[in-house]
Amino acid sequence: MALKKEKLCFASDYQEGAHPRILKRLEETNLLQSTGYGKDDICESARERIRIACGCPKAAVHFLI
Repeated sequence: MALKKEKLCFASDYQEGAHPRILKRLEETNLLQSTGYGKDDICESARERIRIACGCPKAAVHFLI
């Protein structure tokens, strides 16, 4: 049985809806106030996850805004 190959298009992240887990997390954090722009607890948590995933615990992780 042959698998059907479909071309994936990643032209823009606005072309698709959000994953249900992302929508759930947005709902949970919608009313939280934070400094934002990379200086909040959520960004720091993301930095740590990126460092762990890359195996580089001292990496300087910056988010482009």
